[in-house]
Amino acid sequence: MLKKREPGSIQPNGSGQIIAVLPDIQRSARYRVRLLNENFDRSIGEDDIDTASSSASNQNG
Repeated sequence: MLKKREPGSIQPNGSGQIIAVLPDIQRSARYRVRLLNENFDRSIGEDDIDTASSSASNQNG
């Protein structure tokens, strides 16, 4: 689950699946993520992932 963004932001939001962990280049973890409503992968930084919501959805699903 990605963190919520302010209205008008071009950042995606919603749930997705981590496809792969990308190489550590800038000392910040990055992931290849496929969002549920998209048919392509995105590179998402760890700081853009809402870990609390992600953990809760994994326990519920």
